[in-house]
Amino acid sequence: NYDSVVLATGVKPREIELEGADHEKVLSYMDVLDGDCLVGQKVAVIGAGFSGLTAALELRVKYGYNVTVYEKLSQTGGRAQQFTGYSFAKTEDGGSGTI
Repeated sequence: NYDSVVLATGVKPREIELEGADHEKVLSYMDVLDGDCLVGQKVAVIGAGFSGLTAALELRVKYGYNVTVYEKLSQTGGRAQQFTGYSFAKTEDGGSGTI
């Protein structure tokens, strides 16, 4: 049970078909980075690409919120890996991690 959910669907946010995506507690990562929203102490970030990890870091470091990041793929970092050649954290079959 989270106070807020941040959908981080990429630097160019994509519309997603998800039940509850229009709920008032569901925010975009740009809302978080712009500071245009109020979130509770317990936040779920959906998406562990560059945008999701940036939003999670901002929420944790700047505001001290408890953040859990969820990713459906087996590796985090999204397309950022194309540019860096760096291997980000890996999970078995997707999963979550608390920051």
